[in-house]
Amino acid sequence: MECCDPDSGYAMTIPPDAHPAKKALQELTVALPAVAEALRLVPRTSVASLVKMIQQRLLTRLSPDFPLLAAICGGGSAGKSTLFNSLAGAALSPTGGRAGMNRRALLAAHPDLLQRPHFCDELFAPLDSAPRPLEESAALTRPGPPLYAAHGGLPADLVLLDTPDFDTGARGVYTNRALARQALTACDLFIYIFTNSNYNNRDNTDFIADLLTGIGLRKSILVYRAYPGFSAAEVREHAATVASNIYGNKAGEGVLGVYRADEDNAVAAGERPMQLRPLDPEQPSLRSALGRLDRYALRAEFLDALVADVVGETDALVRGGRFARHALETYLASLRTVQSHCVRHALRSFPMDLVMGRFAEIWLAGDPAHIRVMRQTGTVLAWPVKMLSGLVRRAAGRPPAPDAAASGQDLKIQMRENFLEAITRLRGYLLEEALPVGLQADSGESPQDGRKGRRIAVPPALEPEIAGLRHRSWKTTLEELLAQETVLTTLSADTERELNSLADEFRARMGFKDKLTQTFAAMLNVLPATVAVTYILHTGDPVGAAGIKVKLSGLFGLHDLYALVALPATSGLKKTDRKQLELLLAPIAQTWFNSKAAALKALFEDHLTGSVLNYGQDLLTRSGRDLERIAAALATIRSTQESHNKHTAADQTG
Repeated sequence: MECCDPDSGYAMTIPPDAHPAKKALQELTVALPAVAEALRLVPRTSVASLVKMIQQRLLTRLSPDFPLLAAICGGGSAGKSTLFNSLAGAALSPTGGRAGMNRRALLAAHPDLLQRPHFCDELFAPLDSAPRPLEESAALTRPGPPLYAAHGGLPADLVLLDTPDFDTGARGVYTNRALARQALTACDLFIYIFTNSNYNNRDNTDFIADLLTGIGLRKSILVYRAYPGFSAAEVREHAATVASNIYGNKAGEGVLGVYRADEDNAVAAGERPMQLRPLDPEQPSLRSALGRLDRYALRAEFLDALVADVVGETDALVRGGRFARHALETYLASLRTVQSHCVRHALRSFPMDLVMGRFAEIWLAGDPAHIRVMRQTGTVLAWPVKMLSGLVRRAAGRPPAPDAAASGQDLKIQMRENFLEAITRLRGYLLEEALPVGLQADSGESPQDGRKGRRIAVPPALEPEIAGLRHRSWKTTLEELLAQETVLTTLSADTERELNSLADEFRARMGFKDKLTQTFAAMLNVLPATVAVTYILHTGDPVGAAGIKVKLSGLFGLHDLYALVALPATSGLKKTDRKQLELLLAPIAQTWFNSKAAALKALFEDHLTGSVLNYGQDLLTRSGRDLERIAAALATIRSTQESHNKHTAADQTG
């Protein structure tokens, strides 16, 4: 008699109104592994076990008409199959022979149960295998999927499960233990049979204890197959030892009854069923006790404990997930800060001649026609002045004015060195096992200074991504980056627009005196164009001295940066004029810095940090969403439990 297609697999189908918290529990089975996988929580195997337990021990048991599942378990040659046949009322499982003979789980149930749609699928879900009907008892001695048999003598709300022994093997390797654990995981009640030779075997009772008390407390019935000469006191004492080894100080709560089965050759030969006697004369027979069990109360008590353990385990996982997310957030923030410092390092050399030269071109191109004519005339008139200036320098023993082309080439070399050093430094930090924490993006502190302070290790979630970078050819990456170094010495379209806007703004601010000074300077045309522009706009004296600090406000929170602008000198600047010049240069320098900083940030992320930053941000987004789902599911479960407890208390009071 088949209850389902053995080749169809199984799919749990529970009525949608079976339990108010069902949807919340199902949500946990999806969100928990997602968080564990995203953040690489350790150990992820425990998460898988928790999810499996929810699916197989909770969701399948929420249906109010699901029968009680009682598993018969014990060590090798303890008499499990004999007890199973005796309770089922039929010789379904092979008996006798060697220990560990049976290699499959066998279920026996009333035919009406097996005819219910999807019942076998739900019943066998913990075994991860499609069930097959029992055709011959010898099939149990061969490894394979679980089997089931129908028998009308069983109660309609009880399913018996015969399990393989869990102690056959040698040197800690047990032949059937994994299968026995799998079969026992979702059972509501254990019928544990033991003998005089193994009643105090701690390995056996520890195995049973882990299943019965590991998550949720399940009840058990003890069956002692004893020598006929053993007194009731001896049987009771040995049974108490077993109960204590399994439940500890909760033995009275966990053990529902103790039964005695005397050794009998006829029973061992399968000629008659096992004769069971309760140690307590007032107790009913084992078959009657099983029939009288209140499966609703028994399962409710177990499920309450199970749900409490699920909530506790999930809470612990949520705490671990939040801690992992915080570590990931901190690491990504530190990586961005280190990157911003490397951007700053690459921009240490400020090409003032390039930027100011372009600004001068824009400015001069907008001059009135008469100013342009005067400037051409001034070029001719300037030759004697320039020659005289050179003679004065030589007579005074001062070095000649620096060659602009040579200075520009030196600047390009310095900028390349800074760029290369910034790249190497950033890659070094990216591939290290930890990053400095607490560096202020707007401070002058460098990442090297951070090596002495607090550091954060690479989060496990990012290890695969960073491992990929370690295996990537550094030579190829470096060549790709150096091929883009011209980004430092070219002006972007945005910079051009900004410089044009600044020129328009400055020209609009010019008064009559400024325009008169501009005309006079155009006639002289002695000063370099960059200095002439600043002189024309904001100073009354020729520009002199060595350098001017221009305060910059950078990207990524980098503040208080300074560009040291070296200007050609003919005489000193007054303090007020120097301040005016700094105010003029600041927006021009800022325009260049913002443009280059943004370009370098994009370049670094394209070739070095982007994969880590983007992957990490995606993990934060996904794990944050899943943790919110878990929190909402836990709130629903707790609310359902509180409501259930209130109704239970009210019923008891009433």
